[in-house]
Amino acid sequence: MSLLFFAGFESGDAVDYTNIDIITTSNLLRSSTFAKTGVYSGSVSSAQPNIEIKSQLTSEITYVVGAAFYIKTGFTSISAGIHFNLGGSSQTSVILDYITSSKIKVYRNLTGTLLATGTASIIKDTWYYIEAKVTVHDSTGSVIINVDNVEDINISGVDTQQTSSGVDSIRVGSLTNCSNANFIYIDDVYICDTLGSINNDFLGPVKVERISPSGNGYNSDFVGSDADSTDNYLHVDEISDDGDTSYVQSDVVSDIDSFEYGNLTGDIGTVHGVALHSFAKKQDTLSRNFKQFVRVSGTNYLSAEYTPVTSYQPFFDIWEENPNTATGWSESDVNAIEAGIEISS
Repeated sequence: MSLLFFAGFESGDAVDYTNIDIITTSNLLRSSTFAKTGVYSGSVSSAQPNIEIKSQLTSEITYVVGAAFYIKTGFTSISAGIHFNLGGSSQTSVILDYITSSKIKVYRNLTGTLLATGTASIIKDTWYYIEAKVTVHDSTGSVIINVDNVEDINISGVDTQQTSSGVDSIRVGSLTNCSNANFIYIDDVYICDTLGSINNDFLGPVKVERISPSGNGYNSDFVGSDADSTDNYLHVDEISDDGDTSYVQSDVVSDIDSFEYGNLTGDIGTVHGVALHSFAKKQDTLSRNFKQFVRVSGTNYLSAEYTPVTSYQPFFDIWEENPNTATGWSESDVNAIEAGIEISS
């Protein structure tokens, strides 16, 4: 897998997904004040606010990260950016220095050793799409930074390693406490490694779009919160989950609920991946497991198996390619997709 994670904040706040180790503070919230694309962005407020991805990272030393940043006038911290960490310590940091230079700077050890300064002007109250391809190594380290798809920094053969070789977490946002509430907004985040044959390099400024259930799919085996199995999609189409207000449920192994989805909108270029995001819990002592799936050309392509607990948890799966063709997704593929849940055991 190359595409490890992406988020556009259209479905809700950045959360700690149960099946992948996404760590966020309570200070990274969904906001409709500013958005690069769609309606929402992630609003950074205080106390190390960021998205942090951990368990999806491999033993690789090179990762590619992209994110849109918007910094409001009045922001006074110097730690907004993309941070590559190991063991809780910063290895390499890509800093949007709005305070002293209005340039992008690359440091080893947060703001310890300055490795490079870009030339592109980075001003406040403006969206920029920042991408960083970073190799963490004590002698063959490298950093390439693109700003709005234009290269701004390219260094190689440098020491980008503060502790030892490797990266075990990547943070997008701010690595230090920030006293400025709601002054940083981030949107359309992606994180890739360099493995595999696709999504293993810069993706360019991307758009993360939410499409919601818009109709019943091939199977409607679950029972909705209205006590029937009619139009189940109406119970799972809300933006931000509403807990027990509306839901579908089943305890029968092999029961399936699938849903049709709305179409992608706007100018669609390359579709780098499709993700399914759901919230699930178990209701009693009976243990049941489930799998998420996408349905393409009449076949369900299943995720790993998950075991819910007695409180709602979010689950997130990515299909980088159309599993029916083993090639990249087309816009028409996505527009025709169904997706849903199967009680697997």
